[in-house]
Formats: sequence, structure tokens, C-alpha cells
Amino acid sequence: IIAFGDYINHAIFEYTEFCSALGFLTAGRIAFVRHGRIFLTTKFRALLPSMATQQKRPTYTKEYADIESFLSHLPPVKNSLRKPIAKEMFSQAVQGYLKTDNK
Repeated sequence: IIAFGDYINHAIFEYTEFCSALGFLTAGRIAFVRHGRIFLTTKFRALLPSMATQQKRPTYTKEYADIESFLSHLPPVKNSLRKPIAKEMFSQAVQGYLKTDNK
């Protein structure tokens, strides 16, 4: 989520933006949170192979178009998600992302 947000916005999500994005993903049944960890649903994981490129370092261009198309067909979000990921855990994830060579 952090890497994809960085790709489309060229910026790292703030905690409230992350929680909003996660709420959208859970309301759309793309992801769910269990014990403070985020998982993709079985239905969405089944779609991923058709969206993924075979590049060593993906550029997210194809993935972005396919995911955007998928998201555009979801019903509107009706309820907001409580903050299931603690702000400290989110900060640690951002720091881990920033230390990777994937940027």
C-alpha cells in the first residue's frame, strides 16, 4: 500500500491517508486486517497474476491501469474503517519502505 501510494502520488501517505486508503480497500473486499496485519482477499489475489508484469523491477504502469480499472467498478464505501493498524506500526512500515532499494 505504501509503495503503490508512493508510485501514484509521488509521496508517502500520512497516517490518516493510509487509514482512508485501507478503509477503501477493506470496503471493496480487496484486503482485510487480522491481528494488526493486512492481507489481500482470496478473490483479489486470484486477479493479481493477470495484472502483474514479469519485469524484475516492476514499474507499476500495467498494475496501476489494471487495479484502477478494478477499483472503478467497486461500490461506494459506506462505512469508515476504525484504525486497525497502530500509528507506530505504520511509522515502522514507512521507515522500512524508505530503507529499501525499491524506490
